Amino acid sequence: MNMATVKKSKRKIIIISVVAAVIVAAAAIGIAAAAVQNSITPVSLHTVSTSDIYEIVNATGEVSSGAVKEYKIGSVATVKEVFVKTGDEVKQGDLIATFDTSKFDSETAKLQSSYKQARAGYSEAVEAQKAAKSNLAQVQKQIAELEKKNAQLQKEVSNNVSSMTVPTLPSDFPSIPVTNPGGSTNHGDVSDDTYDETMRNLIAAIDNLTEAINSLSGNAETGGQITDVVMQTVAEEMQKGNSSSKAIAEKSGKAVMAAIKRGDIRSENLLAANDDAAQMIQKAVGAVDWSDIGTAIPGGTGSAALLSNQLMLTAYYAQEQMYSSMASDSIVNAKKELMNTTKQALDTLQEAKQELAGGWTAAFDGTITECDLYAGEQTSLLSGGITLQNMGNKVVTISLGEYDIHKVKVGMPVKISTAYGEYKGSVISKAPVASGGGSSIMDSVGSTMGISGLSSLTQSGAGVEVQVSVENPDEFIVIGFDADVEIDVGEHIGVTTVPSQAMILDKTGSYVFIYDEEEETVTKTLIETGASSVSEYEIISGVQLGDRIVLAPQSTFEDSFKVRIKE
Repeated sequence: MNMATVKKSKRKIIIISVVAAVIVAAAAIGIAAAAVQNSITPVSLHTVSTSDIYEIVNATGEVSSGAVKEYKIGSVATVKEVFVKTGDEVKQGDLIATFDTSKFDSETAKLQSSYKQARAGYSEAVEAQKAAKSNLAQVQKQIAELEKKNAQLQKEVSNNVSSMTVPTLPSDFPSIPVTNPGGSTNHGDVSDDTYDETMRNLIAAIDNLTEAINSLSGNAETGGQITDVVMQTVAEEMQKGNSSSKAIAEKSGKAVMAAIKRGDIRSENLLAANDDAAQMIQKAVGAVDWSDIGTAIPGGTGSAALLSNQLMLTAYYAQEQMYSSMASDSIVNAKKELMNTTKQALDTLQEAKQELAGGWTAAFDGTITECDLYAGEQTSLLSGGITLQNMGNKVVTISLGEYDIHKVKVGMPVKISTAYGEYKGSVISKAPVASGGGSSIMDSVGSTMGISGLSSLTQSGAGVEVQVSVENPDEFIVIGFDADVEIDVGEHIGVTTVPSQAMILDKTGSYVFIYDEEEETVTKTLIETGASSVSEYEIISGVQLGDRIVLAPQSTFEDSFKVRIKE
């Protein structure tokens, strides 16, 4: 074999090897490409177009009589006669039961008397409050004047006893502070123990005096009047240097009698005779050892005057608390509530008597569907009664959630279905408010998706009661049974629509995925929906005619998500 032949053979082998390598590489690339293609999510597409939507609201409700009258006693009475039984047919105005109302008279008289007393009590409380407010203002004015005078007397005592300190009285009693630079306490020739004991005796005496005055007065106003006179008398005598308990007691009794005669004290409110009242005052005032008190306070006449002023302040402070309480609204409000409660009970009893006096009559033509009442029976609030229904007039009551209710109007046509057939009807009423509890999960889903009737399927969600009439009802539509209701709420012709299966719902709204043919990707797009049917939704905004959207998109899809079209 020559050299030329050898070289040619080697060249041929090399070419064959290169071609083989290229083929293998191409095969590998093809396999890889196929694998990549197979890994891209396949989707089916729908082209957005127009169609007609016939919107229906669906719900299930209970059949009942369109006219129902329930007769209940609502009070204690005696049944005279019952003229009907369950199943009887009656005409409007027919007498169905009579009652003995004689026992109402005595109960009415008692309540009328109670109401009269309660009303008088309320009026008295209002007047007492007015007087208390006026008296409170006067007492507060007196307090201000006495406090000013107290400061002056303290200054005088301090100047007269510059080297002494009059200690602070107990918390029950206004203080008499006089400061000594040395900080010592001195009561002249009276020891600390004697002084403290005297102060305790004084406070106890004032308590006894107050108690005695309160026992004489029929009301707070009279008690305050007596206290003013007594304390003023004590103060005047102490300021004169008269410390005789007997003399002060006699002058206090005379002052009280004089005030009664002048009309300053309302004697008609005293629980004892005038003379007895004066004697009791004298006894209470005479129990206080005023001379002991006078000697226990240094500073002579000035300290006695200060003590007298403190006595007056103590009395007025007590009156201020008393009148403040009387001037508040608590007593008036309590009296008013009692009056209103009594009046309500009286009105209820009178209405019951009026209702039962002429007996019960049929409010309309109908059938007695319940009669739980018997002649001679003593009724109570828990007793039964009689139910009258118009069996020829039947309705279905349904409950609609927040998404459906705004679509339904009175007068809209209705189709009613039972196990025995279909009936025509119309919406006859719609409640002004919702009832039945808070919103449910199904309400939220129905509102978002536009699926009617979902809220009616749950017992946890609130709903608005809607009644629909049944045209030409027969014996096959039975009261107490369920019936399916379809309400035709409107036609939407030639509107832009998308299939329900193309929508993704979350808490932020409704979405579709629009397909980009050039990029072979999808974009999540927010849409606004309008009317809906079982399978379609009207699109207000978000997509346009001709857009291609994904059917049955996955929730994991994202913007610019790569997809391929199913073959």
